[in-house]
Amino acid sequence: MSVALALSGCGAANDAASGVASVLNMGAGPDKPPPAPVEDKPDVSCPQVYVLPDKEVIRREAAGGGAGALQWQATIGKTARECEPGGQGVVVRVGISGRLVQGAKGGSGTLRLPVRVAVREGDQTTYDKTHTITVQLDAPSKDWAFVDENVTVSTPRRAQIFVGFNET
Repeated sequence: MSVALALSGCGAANDAASGVASVLNMGAGPDKPPPAPVEDKPDVSCPQVYVLPDKEVIRREAAGGGAGALQWQATIGKTARECEPGGQGVVVRVGISGRLVQGAKGGSGTLRLPVRVAVREGDQTTYDKTHTITVQLDAPSKDWAFVDENVTVSTPRRAQIFVGFNET
């Protein structure tokens, strides 16, 4: 009986090996054309985004200031970027998000956040724009997000992108 089991084991191993071989060879015959080559995207260098020091928070206080005078405070929490080749360099989509918090003297309403996006290429500023982000504050805190889709960078390997709140 053990001889019969041993022989059946050898056959099973052979069958399994041929099954694996057939799976590995599946589609490799003349009936299937080889897959089309994947079109490579050009190597696009994408500049880093930095939050300007002392520009990651903006706050408004009620007249007179002091303890408990905070109306609202907004912060920049995250940045992101996405680059695509375009014209004379790359087009960068710069994303900025953060949180808006209501203070003790605050209330609900429409708030406007001045967000600045600037690009330095070497020793020159090649892009500098302040955007007004409108946020409806209808809760004690609210997330906000903005994407600047029109940033063009000529020399992405030498460029840096800076974001921050722009006091107005």
